[in-house]
Amino acid sequence: MRQPALTKSVSVWQVEFHDDFDPEFDALEKDVQNELLATALVIEHRGPEVGRPHVGVLNNPTHPNMKELRFSTNNGSEVWRAAFAFDPLRKAIVLVAADKQGKNQQKFYKKLLNTAIKRFDAHLQKNVLIEQQALGGSKEKSLKNLKKKR
Repeated sequence: MRQPALTKSVSVWQVEFHDDFDPEFDALEKDVQNELLATALVIEHRGPEVGRPHVGVLNNPTHPNMKELRFSTNNGSEVWRAAFAFDPLRKAIVLVAADKQGKNQQKFYKKLLNTAIKRFDAHLQKNVLIEQQALGGSKEKSLKNLKKKR
């Protein structure tokens, strides 16, 4: 999992890209990459307290802590959203990003959330396995620990 180089200083909140988002980020135009990173920088400094205009809440009963980075590019002509969530280790995991300009809002968010939920579930499952190996505990105990940490 790549951690974007946002600042040189040590921060309280770490921002990382989900492994599946890495190649998608690399394929984005430079101005989109720059705006996404600039918005992520706000999260790095202020954590889950950040609200509008940089961060919005996603209606997601599966992961109620999932939010969206809000930014625009090309002088506001492209409106972008990037789904992210804080994991139990206090890392903000950027999961997926897409341009929502001119799209049906319901379909846009359904697709964005489906991808984000699958990726965050996989991220959490990976952390459960790592925790299980580190603690020598069972998978069930690890899942309970993750749920308690949320």
